[in-house]
Amino acid sequence: MTHLTTSTPGPAPSTPGGGTERRYTVALRKLRAYVHNRRPGEVLPKSNTLAEELHLTAIGVKTALRTLEAEGAVAATPAGRAVLDPTQVHPHDVVLQLNVRDRITTGHYRPGSALPTGLLGHEHGLTSQEVTRALRRLVAQQLVRHDPAGDHGPGYYVTSSVHWPDGVTG
Repeated sequence: MTHLTTSTPGPAPSTPGGGTERRYTVALRKLRAYVHNRRPGEVLPKSNTLAEELHLTAIGVKTALRTLEAEGAVAATPAGRAVLDPTQVHPHDVVLQLNVRDRITTGHYRPGSALPTGLLGHEHGLTSQEVTRALRRLVAQQLVRHDPAGDHGPGYYVTSSVHWPDGVTG
């Protein structure tokens, strides 16, 4: 009896310095430089056009654009992906930031408590990378802090330096 074996191609190589990872790194580096040289608000060409212009693969460009979006360098708009000013809030972050700020100032999230980032992402339709991007501004405003060794594990915690409304204490 003969057994037939079929081999399914595995994922593309992702070892450092090889194949897929190297192409992604090159695409990300080129796109970062491209975006850096554009004015805030400028709409980027479509990914296929960028791939041709920068001599990259279309999938490499799309993957790198997703990373730049998660970092807050660009944002998807009805007209296409637009370059954001480094000080500009990503449009998808506004509601989450307002909700977290409101929940902190009303005492729903108490000083020292861990933010439920997974639930916040689900509630606002954001990935974990996008939640992290949104919380960076609240960290800068010292409303929350990132603690890799927090009481409830790594995560974002409400600071105690917030001006609390009357009757709300930590």
